Amino acid sequence: MKRSGGKRVALWAGAAAVAVVVVAAWLGWDHIRFWWFFAALGRNEQGMLEYRHRPTGMVFLRMPGGTFWMGPPDPHRDPGSPAGEGG
Repeated sequence: MKRSGGKRVALWAGAAAVAVVVVAAWLGWDHIRFWWFFAALGRNEQGMLEYRHRPTGMVFLRMPGGTFWMGPPDPHRDPGSPAGEGG
């Protein structure tokens, strides 16, 4: 009797599915989803990591934790007053 190749393919497909589930459980789904959608580009001139979003092509920068200003400064704010308090 000759063995069919379909059984071997099914076993390999099942093993691959189990391997994917194990890796997903080990790394966490969010980590896998990040690497699926983003491609690492390396470090920029300032030494920060850059990533390209695969579906859109947009480039993102990984910033260190902390605070930063987003948007233009408020022209009505007194430079000596704390942030968040209008002048």
